[in-house]
Amino acid sequence: MKKALQEKWSRLSNGERIGLMALFFVASVTIVYRAIYFPQAQQLQDIRKQSAALQKDILAYNTELQQLEKQSKETAIKRDSLDLIRSEVERLEADMITSRELGDLLGELSKSGDGLEMKFETIKQNLKSSNDDPKNTDTEVSIDVVVHSPYEDLVNYLRRIERLSSFLRITRFEVFEPAEPQGPIATTKLTLLTPLRQSYTEGALSSAKIKPLPDKVEVKESLFFTAKPKKLIEKKFANIAVTGITVQGANSTAIVNGEVMRVGDQLGKLQIKDITHGGVRISDGIDEHVLQMSWGQ
Repeated sequence: MKKALQEKWSRLSNGERIGLMALFFVASVTIVYRAIYFPQAQQLQDIRKQSAALQKDILAYNTELQQLEKQSKETAIKRDSLDLIRSEVERLEADMITSRELGDLLGELSKSGDGLEMKFETIKQNLKSSNDDPKNTDTEVSIDVVVHSPYEDLVNYLRRIERLSSFLRITRFEVFEPAEPQGPIATTKLTLLTPLRQSYTEGALSSAKIKPLPDKVEVKESLFFTAKPKKLIEKKFANIAVTGITVQGANSTAIVNGEVMRVGDQLGKLQIKDITHGGVRISDGIDEHVLQMSWGQ
C-alpha cells in the first residue's frame, strides 16, 4: 500500500502536492484544536467563571467577617459596661443602710451631737414601702429630728450627719426663731430620708460605711438670725404710735395710730403680736419691736 501511495504521489503535480499538504495541515490543526485546545479553552473559561464567583463569595465573606468583628467589639464594650454597672450597683448596695442597721443609724444621729450644744426633742422613724407592689420589698425610712441648738452647732451637726450615708438626704429643713429675742438657741426641724436594703442576717452599722468625723467649724454670724442695731429697728417703726393700752387677758386692746387693736390684728403689713402693761409687741414679718405708750401724743 505504501508503494501504491508513492506512485500516486509521484503522478501529482507540484500544485496538487502543495494543495494536498495544505489540506493535511488544516485538518491536523482542526483535529488538534478540537481534541486539545478547545476543551482546554472551555475549561479555562469555566475556571475563570468559578474564580469570579469565588472572589465574589470571598468579598461577601470578608464583609460579613468585618460586621461580625464590629459586633464582637460592640458586644465586648457592652459587656465591659455591664460589668462596670454591676460593680457600681454592688458598691452602692454595700453602702446602703440595711434594715438591720436602722437602729444603729438612729443612734449615730444622736451621737453626732456629742460635743455640741444640742438638745434633741425628737428622733422618730417612719417606714414606708417604695411602691404598692406587695412583691417589692424595697422600703424607705424617713426620720424626723427636732433639735434645739445654737446656729454654729447646728451647722456642725449637719456636717456630721452627712458622713453617715451617701444615700441620706434632707427633705425638710425648718428653723424657728429663738424663744428670746436675738437669743442664741433656735429650734430646727429636719426630715431625713434614706432607702433601706433588706437584710436577713444579723449585723451592725459598719464603720467602713461611715466617713471620718469632720473638723468643727466656727460660724461667726448666723445666716438665719442676724442681730440688727436697736436704732435701726426703732427707726423702722418710728411712724407707729401707741396712745392707749387696756390689759384684760385675751381681751386686751391697744390704740395704735388711732385704731383699737387686739392681738392678731393687722395694721397694714404689721401685726399685733402681744399687748402687755410694758407695751405692744408688733411685727412686720421680719423684725419685732415693743412700742411703749406715747403719753405726749
